[in-house]
Amino acid sequence: MNKGTFILYDIDLESITYLNDMQIAKLFRAIIKYRLKGETTNFSDDAALKILFHQITEHISLNEKKYKATCEKRTQAAKKR
Repeated sequence: MNKGTFILYDIDLESITYLNDMQIAKLFRAIIKYRLKGETTNFSDDAALKILFHQITEHISLNEKKYKATCEKRTQAAKKR
């Protein structure tokens, strides 16, 4: 189950401001591909993009796990009623 949204944290945005326009475009295309298709992008040629992509996708994955756990708890609570 996918909640249809994701959070981009201020800390991620602050880090992104250090990138140039081309790097930002590559990063956001990779985030879109990750979010919509579950595909990761290998930024072996650019350490900054590799680090930021990993950081952002980890945040997305953690928030998705929290959402699924909350849904499960609510489902179990509803079954008890």
